[in-house]
Amino acid sequence: EKGVVKFPITLYIWDFKQCDPKKCTGAKLKRLKLVENITLSHSFKGIVLTPTATLKVSNADREIVETCGIAVIECSWAKFDKIPKTHIQNERALPYLVAANTINYGKPMKLSCAEAIAATLFLTGFVDEAEQILGSFKWGSAFSSINEEILDLFSECKTSADIVAAEAVYMKSMEQAEEERIKRRDKMMNPSSSEDEDEEKKPKQESSEEEGPDSEDKKELPDAEDKKEVPIVKTEIKPEQHS
Repeated sequence: EKGVVKFPITLYIWDFKQCDPKKCTGAKLKRLKLVENITLSHSFKGIVLTPTATLKVSNADREIVETCGIAVIECSWAKFDKIPKTHIQNERALPYLVAANTINYGKPMKLSCAEAIAATLFLTGFVDEAEQILGSFKWGSAFSSINEEILDLFSECKTSADIVAAEAVYMKSMEQAEEERIKRRDKMMNPSSSEDEDEEKKPKQESSEEEGPDSEDKKELPDAEDKKEVPIVKTEIKPEQHS
């Protein structure tokens, strides 16, 4: 059956029993034999996802994940201090990702245990294993879809520093996109004001009729006798000749 075959990566969970077992993704992964419980007295050498980590998960952690596995903490971060720090050797944090689980869908950095594990597998190059974890949930494919762009960006990163830099670039592009979206929305809601702004931006053109008496380009008028000899020429100015 699906999920019964031993998973190639060792996965653990510190479960403080704070979640509804019917909604907890970690509990489902345990039922599928994909994740094992870990006790507070258990020392773990693998990657542990924590809120206090100074390093981001990256491909540099691949060997640790492959040999020692991944552990997540199923509890309020307020309970995190109960885990002895001496038992955690490789703390890591996840970069910006958007949740797809049914409780926090669309919310940045509100990942479930299953999403956190899958994200760690993605970032360390275990794509098939990540998809297997997500495949255990109806909404699992949505996580890959809504994070496809940024996961592709992170997949090119080799170190934590690379992840941080890529994350900054992505966040900047999101800010710019949001600013453009707001401008387009405002323009649609207030078309007249936007037209006025465009008109103000146009350079003002000076007309020869507006030139003052001191203009250097002013032509001398003929005297009274010369006026009689000046032919009168009518000039038709077409609308398209206006600048």
